[in-house]
Amino acid sequence: MIPVNVTGPDDSLDIEALIDSGADMSVLPLEMAEQLGLNLERSINPCRGIGGETNSAEDIIRVRLTDGDEVRAFGMPVKILLDAKWDIPPLLGRQGFFTEFAITFNERRNMITLERSLHR
Repeated sequence: MIPVNVTGPDDSLDIEALIDSGADMSVLPLEMAEQLGLNLERSINPCRGIGGETNSAEDIIRVRLTDGDEVRAFGMPVKILLDAKWDIPPLLGRQGFFTEFAITFNERRNMITLERSLHR
């Protein structure tokens, strides 16, 4: 889990999000999307994952990561799980998040390194 700030039309939240290399897209739970003021009626489609299938909407959020004096901010598409019973943490998936960084997972040291991607 990493600390990030996410911003929507109505609010901004400091959250802990899971970097998920197995997720095609980033995902937000319904309650968080409602608080941010995201559009819950845009691009409604089924969303499949390890827990099964549910309907989801798509919107764009602003993501901000801070590391000391360095700040990285960017827009990112997200899927919003429209069924409140899905109790998952916010997920940072490949499209929109992994494209911003060169990401290294070091299991032995229990460390994740994010470096700015040079190919944008």
